[in-house]
Amino acid sequence: MLVHQKAADGNLKLERGLGDHLPHWATESEIAIDDWHWLTQLNQARAVRFGIEHFRSLAPTNTGAVVWQLNDNWPVISWAAVDYAGIRKPLWYALKAVFADRLLTIQPRTDEQGNRVPTLIAHNDSAEPWSGELVITRRSTADGSPVLAEQRLDLHVAARSTLNIALDADVITATTPGTEFLQARTGDATTYHYFVEDTALVLLPAADAYRTDVIADTDSYRVTVTANALVKDLAIFPDRLDPAARADSGLITLVAGQSHTFTITGTGSLDHHQLAARPVLRSVNDTVASAIEPINPGGAAVPGIPLTPGIKAGDFVYVSGQVATDAQGAVIIGDFEAEVNGAIDNVIKVVEAAGGSVDQIVKINAFLANGASFAAFNEIYAKAARRRAAGPHHRGHRLRQPGRAGGAGGDRLPRLITHRG
Repeated sequence: MLVHQKAADGNLKLERGLGDHLPHWATESEIAIDDWHWLTQLNQARAVRFGIEHFRSLAPTNTGAVVWQLNDNWPVISWAAVDYAGIRKPLWYALKAVFADRLLTIQPRTDEQGNRVPTLIAHNDSAEPWSGELVITRRSTADGSPVLAEQRLDLHVAARSTLNIALDADVITATTPGTEFLQARTGDATTYHYFVEDTALVLLPAADAYRTDVIADTDSYRVTVTANALVKDLAIFPDRLDPAARADSGLITLVAGQSHTFTITGTGSLDHHQLAARPVLRSVNDTVASAIEPINPGGAAVPGIPLTPGIKAGDFVYVSGQVATDAQGAVIIGDFEAEVNGAIDNVIKVVEAAGGSVDQIVKINAFLANGASFAAFNEIYAKAARRRAAGPHHRGHRLRQPGRAGGAGGDRLPRLITHRG
């Protein structure tokens, strides 16, 4: 392979280029070359798409781009979108998507308060007006892709023009950034936005995130993937089984309930199981989900609520909002001090079940429906901190002062803790 690497330190540059965007391939006891092949191509496709989406979002200041290069004339590791054998790399599919006449993209823009916030840009590069219903949702990466917030509006973009669309605060504000994402869609365009890099994104493993059906036709195969949760950047490489095989699409992202069918042509008999497995069928899920571990300590989840109490992702533990519960899991209501102490105990159960401790907590957010209760909350919280510091199992641990949010009404207290090991 090094013979075909013409750039100085080219392979090292490919590895450094992953940064925190994607996980690095394994190197022990041998290099995971299949993952190297997938991750470097995916990183290339994303980088080029990222740049072109940025420039298109600035139209009419920017009105075009020149792609270098489309294809290779010899077998070599390069930035081309089509390799020497005529096989389309993931970049080719990224280019097809990013140069669509009608593009949705979420980019940082400055709001009226001078803050940089995610903003939806609709670029209509066609000769006809673009109209339709626009649906923007903040969703969970968990099973079922639950909708956490939604914004709907009518989209009207004149021909050859661009429209900037402000997004609602509850849509662009993630509660747990590692487990949430944005989807914006119309009838003919869709875009996604993530609050963290993939190395911190909590995804279900491929086996849980989707199911695959393979059907053989007379002169082709149809590989249909149906999502149970977020499936990010799905791609298929049938040439791994037959050098003559070609796929019609690539880099597909799905949410729960959506399906996509890859059509495979130019080949003879292929093994159905291999068509639906690594290294042929790939996604981000099969590279990052192995580092994701759900945390389910007893007593820290409310029955009937579809939330995992905690998620361990690499060095971080993300704890879902917690309330006080009794031994049967019922929510405690009415005794404010019991509510505060119970919520604190439940979040600490999750942290400790993940192998962490109180003194490793990075951030705590406390939410009260009635902001006037914060004085009482702070007093109870301080007592809890002293109690845990003096306890036989928690000597020397401390609870940091939480962030605050408040409003009118009662005193329900969901909690969020982020912990780093």
